[in-house]
Amino acid sequence: MFKKWTYRILGGLIPILLSTACLQETAIGRLISSTSLPKTFNVYLAAETSSTDVLGQMYLGLVVTNPLTTQIEPQLAESWTVSKDKRSYTFKLRQGLKWSDGHPLTADDVVFTLNDIINNDKIPNNYRDGWLVEDEFPKVEKIDELSVRITTKIPFSPFLRGVGDPILPKHLLGDKTKPDKYG
Repeated sequence: MFKKWTYRILGGLIPILLSTACLQETAIGRLISSTSLPKTFNVYLAAETSSTDVLGQMYLGLVVTNPLTTQIEPQLAESWTVSKDKRSYTFKLRQGLKWSDGHPLTADDVVFTLNDIINNDKIPNNYRDGWLVEDEFPKVEKIDELSVRITTKIPFSPFLRGVGDPILPKHLLGDKTKPDKYG
């Protein structure tokens, strides 16, 4: 039979254990757990699993690879086309997408994320190398409010799998990517 103090210790440990374990259900139904809280909510600066496990469930990319079929499927993009020369990919974003604060998700967010965050040598991240084709970052340009064109130096068949990196909101982070008086 448990003593009163045992119940107090167990009762005190349960909230602590629950607050330090982040459980997320993934697309294939497995639980991801971590024994510590995330160290950052900035997906491009996260470098340890306590952050990346949670962030992987929070942000979306233009496309996603289905873990069951391994097929590339639309995510933020509703569709895409590939040019005849196989160097340009034009993505059409889904209409009506909004950030959690109600601002619309637009092509500006995609261009900002790719050009000002991933391809910014002042922001150390592990994503830039995955975008390089023949050691060159692709040209990223806005076509209209919901369309973006990404052009690579040469045709590169696995390129489409790499455009699943998280897109971030320009209206919140746009001024945070430029050096300030502190560098």
